[in-house]
Amino acid sequence: MEKNPHKSTVPVVGEGKRGEQGHIGYLLRQANAAHRLRMERALAELGITLPQF
Repeated sequence: MEKNPHKSTVPVVGEGKRGEQGHIGYLLRQANAAHRLRMERALAELGITLPQF
């Protein structure tokens, strides 16, 4: 079986778009997703959702 030479791979944290020098839109989306997840988990302990907050 031959590997496809044009197959793209996902960069690890700190490489490509994912590092400190990454694209601002990508980095903002990552930050938003992380913040939302933490908020949802914290609010779940109180029995409310993010929209209710």
